[in-house]
Amino acid sequence: MTELAKEFEVSPAKITSWKQEFQANASATFVSPDTSREKEFSHLKAEKDRLLKKVGNLTIENDFLRVPARMPD
Repeated sequence: MTELAKEFEVSPAKITSWKQEFQANASATFVSPDTSREKEFSHLKAEKDRLLKKVGNLTIENDFLRVPARMPD
């Protein structure tokens, strides 16, 4: 570990951290990239749709509240 740290000018703690992170997520290395990207894309699309709906609702609410209340004559 120390030799790698010296060779790449990185702290041994950082190398240990990277190693632990890799070991925790090693199974993701062997997942088909298309599958993981499709899941990520699906998640991002759902989030985008949710946010667009929220923006639309807030725009309608804002437009409604912007109109001054009129008193009947």
